[in-house]
Amino acid sequence: MTARRILRRVAHNGRLKAAALGLAVFLWALMRLEVPAQDAVSLPVQVRVTDPGFTAFGEPSPATVDVLVSGPVGELSRLRWGDAAVVVAVEDGSVGDIVVPLRPSHLVLADGGAGGVVVEGFRPPSVRVHLARVATASVPLRLALRGRLPEHLALGRPPSLSPAVVRVTGPAAIVEALDSLDIVAPDLGEVTLEGTLVAAVDTAGLAGVSIEPDSVLVRVPVEEAVERVVSSVPVRTPSGHLAVEPATVDVRVRGARSRVESLDPTRLAALVVLEALTGADGDSPVRVPLIVTGVPPVLSAQPLVDSVLVRRIGPS
Repeated sequence: MTARRILRRVAHNGRLKAAALGLAVFLWALMRLEVPAQDAVSLPVQVRVTDPGFTAFGEPSPATVDVLVSGPVGELSRLRWGDAAVVVAVEDGSVGDIVVPLRPSHLVLADGGAGGVVVEGFRPPSVRVHLARVATASVPLRLALRGRLPEHLALGRPPSLSPAVVRVTGPAAIVEALDSLDIVAPDLGEVTLEGTLVAAVDTAGLAGVSIEPDSVLVRVPVEEAVERVVSSVPVRTPSGHLAVEPATVDVRVRGARSRVESLDPTRLAALVVLEALTGADGDSPVRVPLIVTGVPPVLSAQPLVDSVLVRRIGPS
């Protein structure tokens, strides 16, 4: 028989042989999955307290246990890699530590169970759970912001929160110690003319506590930013024994259009910073910076000169 005829015959039966080999491997793997085996699977412990007046405080001890199981290899693999946990239901409504013996029924799989798996035991055989009384309180929020508004925007009114109070439920020792809660400060740079941001309530250090709602609206009322120069703002000194030159200055005011346009310029004054005179030599004139007073909270004001000339004209 020639080599070509041999190769032709092998090729003629190749598909059939490959299929037979694949079937044999599948049957072997299937048999392996059904072979009884034993294993120890490390799973997290979850606590469910049936009495609504109490809650688990902190993690159970230990937070994970080894479950000793036996059964088909395939089912044990599902147990190891599936969404399984040891779920302990606590009915004892009392404050303090309790020890809960673990039972086979505490093993729970998300899809309902693993057929043929037998729980032989647990290591350790029990867990310790700390129960605390549940308390509920209304807690005010503290407003926090970061960053700066876009250059073309300015505040029309102070920012506010909606709602400004949240409902907190959890272990009484935590809830009753709260006088306020922070929010995760949103970035002012993300504000648009709509003037609304969403911020989460900061839950750092509040494990086991539920907050409703867990996010709030931060209202940042903004308008188009404009500037206005107010002329002849009087320069004032904290002492009548000081002479100032010049006696008036121009001040640039910046802010929301409606606020800037409605500003009463007579409310403004440029005040000499008295501390800058400390150590001044006798009657020699000294250049002193100014601060602008009488400016509404949402506006900013800056003198167009960086300083004025001040000298003493009487007793210090």
